[in-house]
Amino acid sequence: MYDHLHKEEFGYKKEDYKKVYLIFYNLFQCIGFIYILSVMGIRYYRDGSELTLYSLNAAENSGLLKQRCFPEDYRRDSKQCSRSCISIAIHTQSCALANASHHSTLWPGNSIRHTYEVVGNPMKFIQILQILEIMHLVFDYTRGNPLITTLQVGGRAFILFFMIEAEPRMQTKPVVFYIFIVWSVVEVIRYPYYMTNLLNVKISALTWLRYTIWMPLYPLGFVFEGIIVLRNIPYFEETEKFTIDLPNSWNFAFYFPTFLRIYLLMLCFPGMFAMMTHMNSARYKKLGKIKIKK
Repeated sequence: MYDHLHKEEFGYKKEDYKKVYLIFYNLFQCIGFIYILSVMGIRYYRDGSELTLYSLNAAENSGLLKQRCFPEDYRRDSKQCSRSCISIAIHTQSCALANASHHSTLWPGNSIRHTYEVVGNPMKFIQILQILEIMHLVFDYTRGNPLITTLQVGGRAFILFFMIEAEPRMQTKPVVFYIFIVWSVVEVIRYPYYMTNLLNVKISALTWLRYTIWMPLYPLGFVFEGIIVLRNIPYFEETEKFTIDLPNSWNFAFYFPTFLRIYLLMLCFPGMFAMMTHMNSARYKKLGKIKIKK
């Protein structure tokens, strides 16, 4: 009744402050992830995934690092390197070309290696803002499963701040590029879906994407996060960052690499199972059971 009288008197309906806030929050987050995805896409389109050959040749370079393009220069120098041995790593991130007087290494293109340097700060900012989504549930701004939301937001924050930000050597790994792609694609679909729901606009294609795109992307995200944790274990064993040794005033010891191994086990099995089960149940409620015609 009050809303009807307000609309007749002022010509518009007064919206709930919570609704307006949530619309702007989702809009801001959506723009943030679109920005990250756009910057990464433009840089990848411009620079590509071209591999660059860095060579160290005492005879030619006097001990200095010289950059060469691959494979053109390598083909041009193929006669000189005919007896060289090329070893390609499992992750295709590096390649060693060695002989008695020549040593070379392949690195991914700048668009991939410099991902964190370029979009790391925007990603950290919007990731910090995602903590508000837990508060939305606590203060009844939105409905959902607090445990699942906490696991998702907390898991991403752990990977971003403790695994990538805390270890500079991880920041140039290609897996950072891939995990940012997965996170961004998921969110540029999720936030518009929330906005349209708040505006009472139903877009069937967007709903289908919201409850379907997780099928390929969530497993990929778990794999990439697992790779980041696994690759970081030897780094933290070397630096002993976040490790607490005895003796100390608290009489407490904490070995961070061991925690990472336990976290990796929890991430790969219980965490992934909980998230996938939750999303599958939500998809069933929204889209219904898929009927297969015989």
